[in-house]
Amino acid sequence: MQKAGIIFAAALLVIPAVSQAKTLDELLVERGVVAKGTDSGSDMSAGKVYYNKGTRVDFPDSGFTFGINTQFITRYEYTDVDGATDENSQFTVESARVSVSGSALNKEFEYKVEGDFVDSPSIADGWLKWNACDPMWAKMGRYKTGIARQYNNSDWKLQFADRSFVTNEFNFGRSEGLSIGGNMEGFSYGLAAFNDAQDAANTDHLYVANLRYTMGDMDVYSEGDVDNSADHGFTVGAAYAISENDAAEDLDVMNIDAMWKYAGWSVAGEWFSSDDDAAIDQDGWYAQAGYFIVANEVEVAFRYNDLEDISDGWDLGVNYYWWKHQLKAQFNYSQRSDDASDVDTDRFILQLVAWT
Repeated sequence: MQKAGIIFAAALLVIPAVSQAKTLDELLVERGVVAKGTDSGSDMSAGKVYYNKGTRVDFPDSGFTFGINTQFITRYEYTDVDGATDENSQFTVESARVSVSGSALNKEFEYKVEGDFVDSPSIADGWLKWNACDPMWAKMGRYKTGIARQYNNSDWKLQFADRSFVTNEFNFGRSEGLSIGGNMEGFSYGLAAFNDAQDAANTDHLYVANLRYTMGDMDVYSEGDVDNSADHGFTVGAAYAISENDAAEDLDVMNIDAMWKYAGWSVAGEWFSSDDDAAIDQDGWYAQAGYFIVANEVEVAFRYNDLEDISDGWDLGVNYYWWKHQLKAQFNYSQRSDDASDVDTDRFILQLVAWT
């Protein structure tokens, strides 16, 4: 493992080594991977194993970290559609994932590989990130595109069992791409180019820009105030995406979101607008609020969703937390009305979530 760490560090330093004409030993000393006067092939200090939001292994003297997380989500769902002869009642496994992540060269580089094992094994995420300096990083690989804060939340950090159907309508999913971004005095920004799912020939791209301001110590991508915040936390963000495609019409999507948390209370919402050259513009929004009626344990939440001229609906949720978002049970009742057919759909969901 220790020699593998040296080899990995050497691989990351291949380009600088060529350009600067320095030996590998000199570069490892310069980056702090080994101490001056130490043979790069010599034994390095033992790693430290501990739990911190997952199982972690650190090699403090060599600047390498390694971690493993598992995610498992299972549910029972009952669905009743007006006019349907049969109701739907089923048990499902929604998510079964293993994630490997870590850092190299004292967190100058970070990486993540996450596999999804529901139905058939596949790669959900896989990326390498270079933290060039405090206000700037670069990231390349496969990961979520930037439209919709709620979509960019991990499944296990959601306040309801499902994302709003408005969020599902406007986000662009995951894709392979390159992005740059950074953080400065409460502000964060991001610019990205991804493969365009509309373009089978892979000649066009999806471009995304993000800007966000966050006040207070809060996790922007965690819904509900599971930490029972002693101070007010607030975030507001905006995103714009353009899907350019020579074989189809361009699609522009704009997104604005906001979230507030304090003392067990949480309020969040997003507004979306899309413009397709070949179709009518589409707007949609959702707003949700939650409160812990028993601090750190029992939360009630309500959400309203509106996809203009297509459908609207609401969700009622009761969540029980054994261990914040890492281990919880969620009970949801949802109703959705189709504007064209005037058909209502009722859903009951009991969901168990584990993330370690």
